[in-house]
Amino acid sequence: MHYLAGIAQGNLGQSIFLNIPVTEALYQCAEPTFFLTLFALVIASYITLPIGVLSGKRPVEDVLNYWWVCCMRQ
Repeated sequence: MHYLAGIAQGNLGQSIFLNIPVTEALYQCAEPTFFLTLFALVIASYITLPIGVLSGKRPVEDVLNYWWVCCMRQ
């Protein structure tokens, strides 16, 4: 019950491996996680936006054939 009361107050306890408070460990991991997520979103946008534009301009069969030919060249 003492642990649940601490969680309700924002105290997650002490990390066994890092010997620092768990909230501090979470804050340390939050920044790299945020930038990794942002980077993945940018990369996904650069890949999916051109595919979406091509899909809007051409029939589905042409787009699939185009990507299949591009992938098989390499």
